[in-house]
Amino acid sequence: MKKKDFRTPLIYFLTVVIAVLLIVIKKQDDRLKEEIRGDEIGEFEEKKDKKSRRLLPIPPPPELKGTIGLVIDDFGYRDDEVSDGFLNLNSRLTYAIIPGQKYSTAFGQKAVSAGY
Repeated sequence: MKKKDFRTPLIYFLTVVIAVLLIVIKKQDDRLKEEIRGDEIGEFEEKKDKKSRRLLPIPPPPELKGTIGLVIDDFGYRDDEVSDGFLNLNSRLTYAIIPGQKYSTAFGQKAVSAGY
């Protein structure tokens, strides 16, 4: 007697359930976006006759400014022109030196004398 295989129908069933859930979530998300957009755009300025309304302009988004921090990592393995080149860059950088390496102390002293 052959044993029935329920894995394939179960996979099909779960795929359909996931697809339905994704459609429901998408519709709710669209509805929420429409409500939010309606709140932003749909502010009305009533005129004297109260029958005609006009939409207020949407203010531009604020200009965002930030700071980028660069960390140059894993110095101490070598002492050559590449390491010195990083110290000679005209930028505000942070250097991470691995302690206990052959050139860690020498590079650290160079970095301190260069103002880092």
